[in-house]
Amino acid sequence: MNIPYLKVVLATAAICALHACVEVDNTLGLDYVPDDQLFDVQQKEFRIPLYTATMDSVVTSTVAYGAVGFVNNNPPFGTFTAGAVFRILPYDITFTYPEHAQADSATLTLVVYANTKVGNDAVAQPLALHRLTRSLQYSTSYYNNSLKSGDYGSVLSQPYVYRGEDTINLRIDPAYAQELIAFLSDSTQTTTDTMFLDTFKGLYLAADTSTAAGAAPCGQINYIDWASVRLTVHYKTADTTATEYYDVESSTANFNVFTHGSAPLANAAYPLPAPAGSVYLEGLAGVKPYIDFAAVKDTLTQWMQREAIDTSQFAIHKAELLLYIDYPQTSLDLLPDLLTLAYKDDSQDTVSVYTYLTDTFLGIFDGALNRSLQQYSFNITYYTQGLFLHTDDTERTPHQFYICPLHKSYDDYGSLVVMLERTQYYAGILKGQDGNGVPSVKFKLTYTKLPSKK
Repeated sequence: MNIPYLKVVLATAAICALHACVEVDNTLGLDYVPDDQLFDVQQKEFRIPLYTATMDSVVTSTVAYGAVGFVNNNPPFGTFTAGAVFRILPYDITFTYPEHAQADSATLTLVVYANTKVGNDAVAQPLALHRLTRSLQYSTSYYNNSLKSGDYGSVLSQPYVYRGEDTINLRIDPAYAQELIAFLSDSTQTTTDTMFLDTFKGLYLAADTSTAAGAAPCGQINYIDWASVRLTVHYKTADTTATEYYDVESSTANFNVFTHGSAPLANAAYPLPAPAGSVYLEGLAGVKPYIDFAAVKDTLTQWMQREAIDTSQFAIHKAELLLYIDYPQTSLDLLPDLLTLAYKDDSQDTVSVYTYLTDTFLGIFDGALNRSLQQYSFNITYYTQGLFLHTDDTERTPHQFYICPLHKSYDDYGSLVVMLERTQYYAGILKGQDGNGVPSVKFKLTYTKLPSKK
C-alpha cells in the first residue's frame, strides 16, 4: 500500500468533514493503517496585530490609463490629488505641413470612461495643461513622485473647470500649435518619434485644489483611456484650411502623479506599538494596513513550542487571514474589490519596488471583498507553510506586508495579468481591535501533526 498517497487522500477527506453538520471523528486512518500512522486534523485561531503604514514611492507608470482630479478634505484621509503625465506624437510621423501654414486653433480632447466620487456636492475642478520641461525616458518605471515642480512649466490651456461631463475639452494656446507646425514643416528633414519627443517632451494635466480649500468633503477622480486622447490642430494656408491630429504615445509608459494627505494616520513603528482601534486603507501611494509576519511567525513558533510540535512534523492544510471592515463608519463603495499582501523587494536595484506573494496567483487565494460579511479573507497556506521549511526561497521569509488593492485583467492572448492597482483611488477603514482591546484580525490554521519518523 502506498501510505504517503493514502495520507493525502484521507487528509483532504477530513478537511471536507470539518464543514459537515454532524459530529465527526477527526482521527484519520482508524482501522485502515497501523496505530503509529494515525494523525489528527486540528484547528487553531490567532489574533494578529494590524497597523497603518506609509509606503515609499509606488510605481504609477502605465501604458493604458490616466487619472486627474481631487478628493477634498475626506476625513480622516485628508486631500488627495491626481494628475496625468503623457506624451504625444503626430498621427503620421512622416506628415509635413504645407508651406506658410498658420495655426488657427487647437483642442485637447480626453474621454472620461469612469470616475470615483466622494460626497454629494457638485464637483467643480479647475484643470490646467502644463508643458514638460524635461524628457521622459523610454523603458523606465515611473513613480507617484517622479514629477517635480521644476519638471513642468507654462500652462498651455485656457481656463477650464470640469463639472462631471463625459468629455474634457481643453482649448490650447495657438502658439504651441504653431510650434508643432513649424517643427513638421520641413519636408527635406526626416522626422522620427525620438526627434519629435526630444523637442516636445510631454504634457502634464493637473487639477487645481486651491478653490476647494475649506469646502465640505467632496471630489472626483476621473479616469482616462490614453487611446481616447487626441490633440487636434486646425490650421490654414493662403487658400485652404485643414486639420492634423496627435495621439498619446502609449507604446511606452506614461504615468500618474498622486499626492496624499493621509501620512499622519500611520502608526507602524519599531518596536511595534499596541494596535489602534482603526486601521486605514488608501489606494495608490496612500497609507496601507500593515502586518509584520516576523512577529506572526514568532507567535506561531512560541505556540508550537508550548504544544511540543516539531516543525518537521507540522503540515498546514489551510492558513486563512481575515480582515474586518469598520462598517458603517466606512463606505463599502470606496473599498477595492480585491486586495493582496505586498512587500518591498529589496533585491531590486530600483528603490521602492513592491511585489506580492505567490499565493496571489492561486485560485484558492481569494482576497475579494465580501460585502455581506463585511470582510476580506486570504488563503495564504503556501506562504505560511513555507515559513517552517528550511529553504533558500526568499519569498518564504517573514516579510513586512502591506495590504494593497489588486488589479486583475486579461491580455490580448487571454492570459491573466495581475498587478498592484496603479490608477484607481480607494479609501476605507478596517477594524484594528474589538471592544475589549483584542486585535480584530484573525489568523486561522487547519493543520496536522504528522507522526514521527522511525
